[in-house]
Amino acid sequence: MRDFIYGKSDVLVALLIIAIAGTVIFTRVNAIMEYPARVAAEAEEQAAEDENAAGVEGLVDLDEQAGAGGDGASGEAQGDSGSSAGQDQQNTQGSSSSASGNPVSFAVASGEATSVIADNLVSAGLVGSRQAFLDAVNAKSAETRLRAGTFSIPPGSTPEQIVDILIS
Repeated sequence: MRDFIYGKSDVLVALLIIAIAGTVIFTRVNAIMEYPARVAAEAEEQAAEDENAAGVEGLVDLDEQAGAGGDGASGEAQGDSGSSAGQDQQNTQGSSSSASGNPVSFAVASGEATSVIADNLVSAGLVGSRQAFLDAVNAKSAETRLRAGTFSIPPGSTPEQIVDILIS
């Protein structure tokens, strides 16, 4: 009889452990399933905070450029040192100000490829398509003449006018 009880007690303990684990998992399944979404949301929130901090640094650079001098050359030279996150912030601000009719501040980094400039112009809402800008650059043979810096682009400018601004 003792052997029977000892043999069965191991099975009963194992079943009891499985039942407790199943109960815990069943009652916490919602929290378990929400965990990846919560971690992703926290990561997005952190990335947004980092982007905003970089954007504020970019805006500070713009303010310093505006106060640095009246001629565009000094502002353009300083614009080369801006961070790409700051440029994205400037481009985003530019697209919102284009709706109100104000000139859009658009930054081009030193050594930036024409295709990247085209993508940034589309993102800023300054040109309708990437290909329209690339065609305008090719028509003016301006691929090697695009300059780095921060430019003021009037809303409603054609791709050809934007190319003229970026090479002047």
